[in-house]
Amino acid sequence: MTSWKTSQKPIVVGLLLDEQDSGLLKTATSLARQLGSSLELVHAVRPVFNYIGAGDVVVNPYYGYDWVLNDVEEQQSRQRIELVKKSLASNLTVNTHIVRDYPAEALSTIAHEVRAGMVLCGIQLKASKSLLGGLSTAFSLAAHAECPVMLLPITTSIDFQSPSTLLIADNLEAEGRIALESGLRLAQDLTCRSIVHAHVHNLGRPEIDHIVEQIRTAMTLGTIPNNPKFSSEFYQDTVRQRIVDELVYRYHNTEGVQLLDSQYQPAVRFGEPADQLHQLVKEHKAQIMVFGRHHMIHKKNFAFGKIPYQAMIEDQVASFIVPDLERPRLMTTKPGE
Repeated sequence: MTSWKTSQKPIVVGLLLDEQDSGLLKTATSLARQLGSSLELVHAVRPVFNYIGAGDVVVNPYYGYDWVLNDVEEQQSRQRIELVKKSLASNLTVNTHIVRDYPAEALSTIAHEVRAGMVLCGIQLKASKSLLGGLSTAFSLAAHAECPVMLLPITTSIDFQSPSTLLIADNLEAEGRIALESGLRLAQDLTCRSIVHAHVHNLGRPEIDHIVEQIRTAMTLGTIPNNPKFSSEFYQDTVRQRIVDELVYRYHNTEGVQLLDSQYQPAVRFGEPADQLHQLVKEHKAQIMVFGRHHMIHKKNFAFGKIPYQAMIEDQVASFIVPDLERPRLMTTKPGE
């Protein structure tokens, strides 16, 4: 199986070192136990900013105090993160890191150094007034991290030691294939009770009716054989069945899935990806959504490729975003190891 391996590999956890970390720590602890992984707790201390003007002349009269203030902040952060470590179960392997950098870069650096299996990061469901307020760290990681990223709403905690349902979003392209293979491996590691392999077709009912009307016109003109059963429902059912066949084909052509047959079920929806995926999550009570990475980011609708950002985030659900295996990586481990 050419997929990302997460079991028995370090889990990098981004912490704010405040009360918002509670659910994230519970989830990380549960995940580490289930996967047999160590925890790498990371907190980013803001970089020291240089205030300079023309000719590199320092214009901030308090410049010298910035270093003192940052040293104090770093010392306080080290004390707090060590208290967090002591609060965790003694049978877990836990390491701590204070990094002077922006959060996304700090997490990426530690993930590279420890050859992490994933990065676990909290995310605000309600953004602030700024475009990326509350989302910038998670968004950057999801778009650029070298290893899979699990995004968890800060109000959520998940017990992975209880049977869970995993939903894999497959766009029937290369990203979907990697999401499928990595999602199935994760499902095995977490002993999931159910796997929903989903594809959302972008045709809505108005588009289907329009296509059907065009085909009916062609039938009337005799350019294609007439079918008395032909209708919008018939067309949609035909398209759905073809997609189901493709999903099942992709699933059965993934190595080592025989043990998952009883948990597997394909699902096809039509319409807006965010609405349909969230509906599937609610119907199946999924705790994890798995996506392949979509590199092209559209500024107008704030989307990863064809999948809107809104589709990737759901309250009380973890989103597992998997980078492609073909892109150059700094890690020295081979894909699937």
